[in-house]
Amino acid sequence: MGTELGKRYEDMAAEFLAAKGFSIIARNFRARGGEIDLICLDKTYVAFVEVRGRSSAAFGAPRETIGAAKRRRIKTTALTFIAQNKICNKDFRFDVVEILGGEIEYIENAFW
Repeated sequence: MGTELGKRYEDMAAEFLAAKGFSIIARNFRARGGEIDLICLDKTYVAFVEVRGRSSAAFGAPRETIGAAKRRRIKTTALTFIAQNKICNKDFRFDVVEILGGEIEYIENAFW
């Protein structure tokens, strides 16, 4: 997320995940055509987290804006992160933090 509002959503998501016990290990990780908003660790998983927010649901839920092309870019970028950081002892998943009108919903295994 490049906008000021996007950064605020990412900050909210990072605080929310930290309060749930996640360790934030990277923010805005970029690699060849892709970016991952947050990369977190919990006890057993590396979570690659896409943050999406909207002030209202008038045009649909924020999670609905993550299309197939975006999911492919996130997956490719995640594989780069895994290779660069030699993460082989943890499973990983792709999660979404959805912020709608200030309310946060955390969606584990949002896509594969």
